[in-house]
Amino acid sequence: MPSDKTYTIEYWIEITRFSKEQLENHVKQSLDKFLENINFDIQEKANYLILRIVSTEEIIDTCHDQLKFEREWSFRAKDELGNLLRAKAYPVLAEIELRLRSFISQAMIDVLGFDWWNSFISENIQKRVRDIEAKAGKNQVKFHHPIEFTFFDDLIVIVTTNFQAWSDSQAVTVTDLSELLSVCNSIEDVQREVNNRRKIVSFWDSVFSDYFDDKEAWIKLKENIEKSIIPIRNKVMHHRLMRRYELGKIEECRDEVKRVLSLAKTTLSDVELEEIQPSIKIIIDGLKPQLDPELLKKAMSGIDPEFIKKAMQPAIDSELLKKAMSGLGSELRKKAMSGIDPELLKKAMQPAIDSEFIKKAMQPAIDSELLKKAMQSAIDPELLKKTMQSMQSAIDLELLKRRMPEIELSTSQEKIDNDEDNMKAESETDEPDSGSNSQSNDEDDSNN
Repeated sequence: MPSDKTYTIEYWIEITRFSKEQLENHVKQSLDKFLENINFDIQEKANYLILRIVSTEEIIDTCHDQLKFEREWSFRAKDELGNLLRAKAYPVLAEIELRLRSFISQAMIDVLGFDWWNSFISENIQKRVRDIEAKAGKNQVKFHHPIEFTFFDDLIVIVTTNFQAWSDSQAVTVTDLSELLSVCNSIEDVQREVNNRRKIVSFWDSVFSDYFDDKEAWIKLKENIEKSIIPIRNKVMHHRLMRRYELGKIEECRDEVKRVLSLAKTTLSDVELEEIQPSIKIIIDGLKPQLDPELLKKAMSGIDPEFIKKAMQPAIDSELLKKAMSGLGSELRKKAMSGIDPELLKKAMQPAIDSEFIKKAMQPAIDSELLKKAMQSAIDPELLKKTMQSMQSAIDLELLKRRMPEIELSTSQEKIDNDEDNMKAESETDEPDSGSNSQSNDEDDSNN
């Protein structure tokens, strides 16, 4: 930029803050060092003053710091230098975005497949993209991948969000511990596995970094994007004040992005893909709560409600068990029952589907309200109520007693038959005594 090139900046100042004379004195005092190289004039309006300053790039850029006008009583109505800086910054930012979008798209396909957008991007971001696509029109949409309609900020969020399998504040359940111990053979294994599950991972740090031999350069690039590129980009896109040093900063970032990406591998080897699978699993598990519930609803709609209904019933049909047991004699029934482990029978009478397993498998991917509605239409509420009762107490002894009355009836009948046989035997050996025998029989009958 030629040093003799001049630019105009114009401020509107609330008249209650300065009089015309006060504003003139303020400008002279604030820009005292540059008075020989600036031209300024002040015009008075009904309720505000207009201050115009014309000078070189360096001095105009300095005005923002020296004048210290506050937004409550000032408005920057014209900024020729700012317009020029934003115009120069735009193609620099565009080049950074295009290079990053291209690399991220290729890496996502390489690692997750072509359907990565629909499978692993949160509903919030997908909705914003659909809104943009709707405004762009079908002719534009059919030629572009959704990532090309993604806000740059959202793109960076997608690839830099951190996830943990076990967060530091997470309550570890007995099921968690049982699963952990099942894959460990020693205390050292447990310590290593816990550390792995507490590890913070992201696509940027844990997946994309494998494309670079110089991983530190890639990770440092993320810091530059978050702290420099995104804030400056927002200034450019929303016509905010931009400074000379900021243009220099994004030009440096652009050069660094080009340098780092030029060193990236075109694809990962099978061994490298295998090594990043644990990190990918943690990321995918972390993304599940953000996925589209409508997609989940459609997937669930393919399940037969009758299948769900039957699956939730106890594994052993109590009516069938009752009929099977009624065909056996009392002694045989006793022997059959004595050979069954009570704990095994208790587990067999529980629902075929482990409720804790369902709870864990369905969380956090399934919205609880959606599941509630789906279950209401699929399962008879009365049946569900009975099933839940059976889950609370696997075998209700009183209920079992009522459902198998044949056991008691058979036992009572055997007692009566035995008593009658004993009475006949006694009557054959004793002297006939009609009164005594009648009384005895009456007592026996009453006892029976």
